[in-house]
Amino acid sequence: MTRFLAACAVLALSATSASAAVLRPVEVSRFAHFLDMDSVRREGDAAHFRYLLVTPETFEAAGEPFLAGWVHMTIDCAARTADLTAFQSIRVGGVEGPRTEDSQPGRPIAAEGRDAALAAAVCDGKRPSPGPDAASVEDAVIQGRVWLAPTP
Repeated sequence: MTRFLAACAVLALSATSASAAVLRPVEVSRFAHFLDMDSVRREGDAAHFRYLLVTPETFEAAGEPFLAGWVHMTIDCAARTADLTAFQSIRVGGVEGPRTEDSQPGRPIAAEGRDAALAAAVCDGKRPSPGPDAASVEDAVIQGRVWLAPTP
């Protein structure tokens, strides 16, 4: 059933422009996180990028089902701080947005967790997860939802 629903999600996403060339798995917890390698832009100590947050199949907000969301972030590689700058959801059917800007200040990066894994990737060039890269949002949703599916 999980594979069938994931296949339906791919069909629903096929009309969207939310694809990226290399989505590198970063961390799996409540959500599956994939770094958009093509979005990484360095300016001195700052690394600007976005990552894809894949939701479990049953995830809904305000009664509406969602597949994923783009989280835009800046990490100061020298100070080891993370600043979430914006979020843009991707609904079932591939509809993106709206983009919501975040004006909260950055925060120190903990020694472990998603932000530490992202910093290792964008600041230090490390591969945070052994999982295979996804070639599109569709692939990342399928891969992420398999990882997030409860084990029988």
